[in-house]
Amino acid sequence: MYLAHGEYWPLGAPLALWVAAEWVVYKRSVRWMPELVDTSRISGWRPGAKFALRAAAALMLFATVLGPSVRGWSLTTGKPERDLYLIMDVSRGMLTEDVPGGRWALAQTLADSIISQTDVNQVGIIAFASMPYVQCPMTADKPLAQKYLRMLHPHQFANSGTNFRKALLMLLARIESEGLPNRALAVVVFSDGEFEQDDNHSLYKRLKACGATLIPVGVGTAAGGVVPDKNGKPFLDTDGTPAVSRLVPKTLEEMGKYFGTSPLYYTTQGSVNPIAEAIANTPTKNSSGGDGESENIYPFFLLIGIGCLFASYLGAPARKS
Repeated sequence: MYLAHGEYWPLGAPLALWVAAEWVVYKRSVRWMPELVDTSRISGWRPGAKFALRAAAALMLFATVLGPSVRGWSLTTGKPERDLYLIMDVSRGMLTEDVPGGRWALAQTLADSIISQTDVNQVGIIAFASMPYVQCPMTADKPLAQKYLRMLHPHQFANSGTNFRKALLMLLARIESEGLPNRALAVVVFSDGEFEQDDNHSLYKRLKACGATLIPVGVGTAAGGVVPDKNGKPFLDTDGTPAVSRLVPKTLEEMGKYFGTSPLYYTTQGSVNPIAEAIANTPTKNSSGGDGESENIYPFFLLIGIGCLFASYLGAPARKS
């Protein structure tokens, strides 16, 4: 803390004169008091308390005048902020057409609408199948994030499974590298839920400690459908039978339970308002840059000073009748 404007220092002179005058009045009142007031009704502490209250009032009023030139005393509240990460499942199962247009087209359209319609400061995108991939680093340019999202497709990945754990590890790495641990982060996970869930709770705990809240969004049906290959023909399992992919709500429900969010399920192109509301209900944190409103705390000194003056008058002894 230091004084930003040295020209305010001379204001200390009136403060000293005020305190000195109060002291003179106090000393003389001790001599004159028997003539003016009923001394039998004066407690021994009253004169000293009265002087202390008025001196405190002088200090508070001085602080009120000098306050705006003192740095380090003002309270600056940053703007409430929230960032968004989209975790997109691009495994082969997302090509299943058990919903109109296919799971992937539905998930991509929903994610595109979320970027447009939610009040977030920055957006990032991570895709995952057997391995995770950063499709779009955290950016404040929403149209750019949407452009990268529209370029994303399961066909661009060599699918050999769905490893959600590696996606969570990459998310943690991005949080640390992008300086997000001190910010609030909403993470929307688009998936059919076909991934192992048992070993992810330790990662959930670490993500929660970093301020992240995961919101699961399930795409697909419990009945499922045949998984197509690049040519549109049924993809065959190792035993030669067509592979079938089904929505697994259990994994999404366990994820939501840990973060206090409810899984949202889509089988058709519906409103993204439930997802937007879930994002809006996640915590926010104030920015450290001071971009929000500045709060002037110096009127509090003025109120304290007025209170001290009022209390000093209450402590005055009764006059002689």
